[in-house]
Amino acid sequence: ETQLEGKISRVDELETQLETETRERENADTLRAALEEARAARDEARDELGREKTAADEQRRKAEAIREALETSQTQVERMEAEVDSLQKRLAASEQAVKDLGDQASSAMSDKDKADALLGQLRDARQSPIL
Repeated sequence: ETQLEGKISRVDELETQLETETRERENADTLRAALEEARAARDEARDELGREKTAADEQRRKAEAIREALETSQTQVERMEAEVDSLQKRLAASEQAVKDLGDQASSAMSDKDKADALLGQLRDARQSPIL
């Protein structure tokens, strides 16, 4: 009887040990599955980070291209403004020259009118009898 009780006790111990090991195995399986999920999530996060870095790099390249285009445009605008200033100065000089020529023409016409009047007087004086 003692021997049977010992065997029963031993079977109970083995059964308890088996249950414990089964729970530990189940826990280990659960942990493995969780570990796999965590690894998959990590890999996805790495992929997403890579995509975001690529997108950020592309945005930086676009921003740099836009900045360079703006600088080029600004340089062109400044050059055109300088050309406009130069043309405005030339236009002002041309307008002054036209005005000066107009003044000279007006003066020449006045001189011509005076000369014509003097010529008329001279003709009249030649044709009139001498007093």
